[in-house]
Amino acid sequence: MAPKNHRVDAFLKRNLPPNEYETLRSFEPCVIVSEREKHVFRYIILSNNNLYLTENPPRNVQLLTKLSDVFSMEMIYDLPNFLSGEDREKCQHIRIQYFSDHTTSHEYAINSINHPSMKLPKGINQFSTRMSNSLPNSLENEHFVSDNTSSKSKFSRSPTFQFSSLLFEQRRLPEPPRSQSKDDYEIKSLGTAACMPKSTHRKKATPRSSSSVIRNMGAETISSGDLPKYNNLIDRNQTLVDIYILSDTSKMPMYMHSTWENYLMRQTLEMDAGYLRKLGTNRTSKNITEQQLQLFNQLKEEILTSTKLEEIYVLLQELNTACIRNYSLKKLFWKTPDLFEYIVTNLADLMNPSNEDIALWKRPQTQADTLELCLVYLEVLGNMFRETEVVSSRISILKLHKAQTLLKLIDGAISNISGNFKGAIFKLRRSQFERVQNYEKWQSIEDDENKILEINIIDAASAVLFEIILVTQQMKYWGDVIPLMNIWWLVNFLESKQEKCEYFIKRITDSALDKLSNTSNEFLSPLEIAQLYQKFTILNTFIENSKRFAEYIKCNYAEEFK
Repeated sequence: MAPKNHRVDAFLKRNLPPNEYETLRSFEPCVIVSEREKHVFRYIILSNNNLYLTENPPRNVQLLTKLSDVFSMEMIYDLPNFLSGEDREKCQHIRIQYFSDHTTSHEYAINSINHPSMKLPKGINQFSTRMSNSLPNSLENEHFVSDNTSSKSKFSRSPTFQFSSLLFEQRRLPEPPRSQSKDDYEIKSLGTAACMPKSTHRKKATPRSSSSVIRNMGAETISSGDLPKYNNLIDRNQTLVDIYILSDTSKMPMYMHSTWENYLMRQTLEMDAGYLRKLGTNRTSKNITEQQLQLFNQLKEEILTSTKLEEIYVLLQELNTACIRNYSLKKLFWKTPDLFEYIVTNLADLMNPSNEDIALWKRPQTQADTLELCLVYLEVLGNMFRETEVVSSRISILKLHKAQTLLKLIDGAISNISGNFKGAIFKLRRSQFERVQNYEKWQSIEDDENKILEINIIDAASAVLFEIILVTQQMKYWGDVIPLMNIWWLVNFLESKQEKCEYFIKRITDSALDKLSNTSNEFLSPLEIAQLYQKFTILNTFIENSKRFAEYIKCNYAEEFK
């Protein structure tokens, strides 16, 4: 959870169920405007699955809405009339629309425990006084009002490490992104891609219709027996709540946006049987124990010192599975840069081989082995980026050496490993190439096994670039004045690798269209839907932020996207 007021944090720890407290991501003082509450000063509390409210000072924790009921979340650029001075100028306005019934929206209290003697820290009391002075007199007594509500492959072998029983426990998955203008990062309705320009006018929020691939996919699969379920959904009440965060440096809008989209992605993936098998049954997000810390450090040391490809592969698979099942291990990964830099460097060496590497590549079976190693590198990195935007040390590590390691990762992700190796072979002298041919009949990527591995590498590389795009969109909230790691920095770097990036665009577009044009009458799996979402998000980012790549996509895929 993002660091916040310790007194409020202690209150939440006492009054929330332990499993729910462990999934909290952030909380922030705000002003709430809804049908039930008008300009009330509260704390908004965000967890992996829910939004809560509590009074200031806190007396009880109430469920605002489940993220599963949210259908629109957007940023409104206005100047609220009920605020004045600095509060009015620095306010961030978030509008949420969700389906509600009689058990939600302030009517379901998790714990109603009064704390009459509880005092907040001096800073919060001063903040509350300042808020009182800036609100109209008629609202001054509403700040601390409490609702009296009631409570309610080849390398596949058994790991020899004793890590599985202790660390294979997890939290969950990632998040879909959206586009960003040069100055703004917007929270948008589901399926909406356009950016919202800044405005001083209050925006009327209406539910937006979705044209996204994910929404339209499988629309024809609704049977007549399903209609009552969808009619019930349509008939549910729609509730709107405005949340005014009283600081222009708060990261809460970014956390809310990413957590909501992470939730949608996670729920999609958890419908996939293969993904559930990877998650296992002993999932947890508990704080890491001393024994787990020791085992993680031991595993990390083995990865950094291993020299055999098979050992490295098994250890990385073990690390990946452990971090999927135990979110806290991701924090350990981002605690120091050595493991991140090691994986990126090795991935870059494999994806962009030198002539000397051909000696390994030409041996029997090592082509597939190397592809598998590239795949596990990408899967580990994609998993470590996923849902770790609240880990502040991640940004610090990514910025090291002016983000050169991150640039190396981007370059490796868009590279075509088999094409690079094959090209390197043809650059050898004729006599050298003939010896390669005599030693082994060159097996091209037409080999079925290697083709499957390459498809998986494209999916994993897309997931990594998708996560990096999210990082660039979120950089506004980290208060940097240096144009580093924002969306324009990313696009400029990719344009400098134009030929390589255009081929990457071709690969992910062909892969996506191949799945969509499947004539076998088989429905897409949840995992395939999530992968398509990631790929089309990447393409949308290119189209919106790069004229060069937009023109390339238009010239080559105009017919397909009609």
